[in-house]
Amino acid sequence: MLKAFGTQVAEPLRAMVMGAPLEDARHLAQRYDRIRQEADAQVVEVSRRQSRVRESAGNSDVISKLEAAEYKLEELKSNMVGLGKEAVSAMAAVEGQQQRLTLQRLIAMVEAERTYHQKVLEILDHLEEEMVSERQKIEAPPPPAAESFMSPPPPSYDEVNGMFASTSADQAVNSVDFFLGE
Repeated sequence: MLKAFGTQVAEPLRAMVMGAPLEDARHLAQRYDRIRQEADAQVVEVSRRQSRVRESAGNSDVISKLEAAEYKLEELKSNMVGLGKEAVSAMAAVEGQQQRLTLQRLIAMVEAERTYHQKVLEILDHLEEEMVSERQKIEAPPPPAAESFMSPPPPSYDEVNGMFASTSADQAVNSVDFFLGE
């Protein structure tokens, strides 16, 4: 039973958790998190540059750096949106695959359990039949039909030789032929 559980349920689930689609989805999620952190840092950078532009009163170098920071922020936002959609799609696909495989593995486990218990039930039913049969043999009196099948006692020696106990010895001697030999 444990072997069936291991081969049909645990190992496939372990492979699924360590599998390529899930790893790919994890990497996408990690890349999304890194880009989001970069975007957050870039928002701070844009705010800092905007305050410098206000302080510098139209310095072209500061304005160009602000525009570059804003452009980089827009790129990060765009990448973040695309990567976010890709990561969500990959995670949803992995989740669907995991749910299907988990359901299949659970069904396999339930089937293995059911088969195991059916075999145990068959063994117990057979054992019960044997025990009831043995108990009936032990507890039951010998059947009356057995007495009627008993053969009569063997005939006595006298009956076999044609002599009956009711006849006298003289009659018995007369009816018996003797053979005397040397």
